[in-house]
Amino acid sequence: MEQKYQIPTTQRAYTLRLRGADPQDNSWRGSLWKTHDAVNKGAKAFGDWLLTMRGGLCHTLADTRDKRIVLALSWLSVESPVDSVPKNYVVARYEDSAIERKRKLEDTLCGILSLRGVDDADVINQWVEACRDSLSADIRKDAVWVNRSRAFDEEVKKLNGMLMRDDALSVVEEFFGKSHEYLAPLFSTEDSEDSDKSASASNNEKEFSNVARGWLSRNCGAGNKTDKRKIAANLKKIVESDLEIMIGKPVRELFYYIITTVGGHVPEDEKEYYSTVKRTIGWSTGRDTKGVLILKSLATKDYILQEDISRLRKKFNDEITEKDSGGSIEIPDWMANKRIQLEQDIGINFRNSRDLIGEFSVMLDHAARRVSLAHTWIKRAEAERRRFEEDASKKGRVPAEAKNWLDRFCETRSLETGSIEPYRIRKRAVDGWDEVIKKWSKSECKTETDRIAAARSLQDDQEIDKFGDVQLFEALASDDAVCVWKINDKTDPQPLRDYVAATDAEAKMLRFKVPAYRHPDQLLHPVFCDFGNSRWNISFAMHEAVKKGKKPADKHALSMKLWTGSEVKDVDLKWQSKLLDEDLSFPADGDGKAVITALP
Repeated sequence: MEQKYQIPTTQRAYTLRLRGADPQDNSWRGSLWKTHDAVNKGAKAFGDWLLTMRGGLCHTLADTRDKRIVLALSWLSVESPVDSVPKNYVVARYEDSAIERKRKLEDTLCGILSLRGVDDADVINQWVEACRDSLSADIRKDAVWVNRSRAFDEEVKKLNGMLMRDDALSVVEEFFGKSHEYLAPLFSTEDSEDSDKSASASNNEKEFSNVARGWLSRNCGAGNKTDKRKIAANLKKIVESDLEIMIGKPVRELFYYIITTVGGHVPEDEKEYYSTVKRTIGWSTGRDTKGVLILKSLATKDYILQEDISRLRKKFNDEITEKDSGGSIEIPDWMANKRIQLEQDIGINFRNSRDLIGEFSVMLDHAARRVSLAHTWIKRAEAERRRFEEDASKKGRVPAEAKNWLDRFCETRSLETGSIEPYRIRKRAVDGWDEVIKKWSKSECKTETDRIAAARSLQDDQEIDKFGDVQLFEALASDDAVCVWKINDKTDPQPLRDYVAATDAEAKMLRFKVPAYRHPDQLLHPVFCDFGNSRWNISFAMHEAVKKGKKPADKHALSMKLWTGSEVKDVDLKWQSKLLDEDLSFPADGDGKAVITALP
């Protein structure tokens, strides 16, 4: 028996140079730029909207310290570049001093909570304490902190109060996952690395392009909408019926049975049974659901088996569970006004001779991906900060008198050196501290002079591989610094080590910048338009020729949907790539013209 093997094709990217179909007409260049410009404006407008919807999330969603941090960083968003952010909502800038920036952000967080009706001072303090390290962290030089909570409140006013916090939650959950997933923190570097992988996989599984297309179709499209409750009700009728009577019968009879069970009209042509089943149940065009997929599978069979009925019931029941929570189609009251705002920002009307769902979904898709990526990196930075919390807590073990002396010492050093950043004792500065303490604990080390001499002698000791800052040790040798290394008349190197570990951890916690959402820019940070199925359309002459079994008049011809400034229309172009020509290896006919026999 001959066995056929499917040889997988190898994917490869090619760079195609474009030129006009008419060498004398260069208008296509302007249309290509206008398309690029519109897509970037669209991605920026949708990204700004998604950031604002995050700012509308309710504070009651955060019932733990970690969730409060993630939620606060949705209300207060770090964004760049400065020229692209809404200036009315800027809270703090990189140019502000660290102390001033921290004060502004903590005051703003308290204000956000107060506006949301949180009047318990203890609760507000818990929020501030939880978020203090994150709000104290540095940001990029070209970034600013933006009050997205205020932006949402202003959006509510613009839409005459029609926009609600539940709408914000609905949008965030549709694009970025359920609230418990969205707010779930990362607890370690390992977790954050795994989360990056899982987030990437999740983004692929969610297929932002499909989510964006579905959202636009449902909320802006003029076509038929999917009524989830209607579908669930019809599927229930089917699974609760006596499907077992279909076992052993042709598939067409099963489709006939489903149509009549739901109460639909049976077409005369049996070839229309499958499409009639979909239409009668209530499935519209779009991504295939579990129920549609099982029907597609059964449509390829001749007769129905017991296992087919079992699979059908399971898949229909799974979809019933999903649809029951979806409700009927209800376009939000604010959606029409929001669509007008977006159209003005983008410069293209969504509805022309048709709904530009594919074109607008490219913009929304890229915006959602950018916001999702920024959110993942924010959680990763918070995970890094969490790693140092244990060391930072060691400062609580340092006796108050010792801590006060060390704080004063660091402040004095900062003034003496005139450094921009505050001076801190680094870990390498206390190398050899244990040996110093051993020397100082001996009876002959009674005075400050004795202790300084002992420290200097150790500095020259060849057996000590690493020796720290002798100037620090000399300062600690003073009589007023004995409180740092002698506790209850017993020498102890641990207070200094705990202090250094804590201050080092605190510095590192601040070092991890809050990742910034970067707004798209046509030139500096561009989004590149996607062309293809359900996107901005592109059609290659050789593809169309293969479909029709004919030779193309010109194998290099192609057509692209482009925005001309007044309409989206097909623009005829030609592609050029020596490498692709060679790899396709078109054979020639007797006239020397290329003939397409197969495509990779």
